[in-house]
Amino acid sequence: MLRQQRQFAADASHELRTPIAAVRVELEAALLHPGDAREALDGALGALGRLEAIAADLLLLADIGSVPRAAEDEVDLGRLVADELRCRSGRRRILIHQDEDVTVEGSRPLLSRLVTSLLDNAERHAATTVDVEVRRDGERALLSVGNDGEPVPAEDRERIFDLFSRRDAARSRCDGGPGLGLAIVRQVVEAHGGDIHVRDGDPGVRFVVRLPLVSSIPTTLVGAGAVRPLAGRPEPLTGPVRGSSCSVRCGV
Repeated sequence: MLRQQRQFAADASHELRTPIAAVRVELEAALLHPGDAREALDGALGALGRLEAIAADLLLLADIGSVPRAAEDEVDLGRLVADELRCRSGRRRILIHQDEDVTVEGSRPLLSRLVTSLLDNAERHAATTVDVEVRRDGERALLSVGNDGEPVPAEDRERIFDLFSRRDAARSRCDGGPGLGLAIVRQVVEAHGGDIHVRDGDPGVRFVVRLPLVSSIPTTLVGAGAVRPLAGRPEPLTGPVRGSSCSVRCGV
């Protein structure tokens, strides 16, 4: 445990030093070249935004599992995915197939972050296409997010969920993020009594999450609204998704 704490402190310090150093460089440039101060300040603000994002993720990791049962919601997983896809900029072609009324119980903000992180990871590594599936699997809800990029070797499939881990060591920190997204995904999944597995895609890689359905939880719960299933072959997501709740986060 002590060794893990030391490693975490070292990794976190290393990640935080990069944007802090960038802020210092930009501010020093502004002092040396007042005529270019606006450009330097823009760079400093960008680095501060990255620093803020790392701090927010670290705080989220500390808070996962502390949400009281009374604060849990019934969450329609298909609708949550549709709302998140509504916020996407269309960098990659996204296919979606979903069953109706796949409802789980848990923290809506944490489950939303789970979906966001999986989609961010898929878009980052996809060659052309991301595909998403939401369906029932016995007494479990199944969320599958795949991409047609490079597969993850079997020996790395556990390591990629470690804190500050990156699949592509050559990717810059600015492009690849601090390596906290998949660590957050696994902890959110486990906090909700689920499991996550990495499987080969056809081609690429697929992340498969299973969570308990509301009907499998021994508690009296109120049913959530249904999502219309997409019949036949999955189709690219186009146009706005009605009933979206992402307007605040997307700024629309």
